[in-house]
Amino acid sequence: MAHILLVDDDVAMLEFVKGSLQNAGFTVTSMTNGDDAYAFLSTSPDIDLLLTDIVMNGMDGLALAEKAKKMAPDLKIMFMTGFTAMAPAERVGGAQVMAKPLHLKDLVAHVHLQLQAMA
Repeated sequence: MAHILLVDDDVAMLEFVKGSLQNAGFTVTSMTNGDDAYAFLSTSPDIDLLLTDIVMNGMDGLALAEKAKKMAPDLKIMFMTGFTAMAPAERVGGAQVMAKPLHLKDLVAHVHLQLQAMA
């Protein structure tokens, strides 16, 4: 099953989403900030999907995604945000944006759709 790097500075949200993705059969590595996630990506080429919050302290999700795409152009990216007025899809290759609060069934379905292109 696919390996997902999950990034969110809200620890409760991070654990909630991580558990749901693991229950759906995914391998999930979680980080609470963009800087640590970027460092992890630079040493872990086996990540299939970056699922990141947009608004975070330090490196935000948009900057993380842009840097990650430069490092790994085939990496799939999805965003989560409570600020739905933001439209990052135009900035980072048409990435899927999920609005918080998340409906876990929808999130898992969208993750599967993003990863289907890998198969």
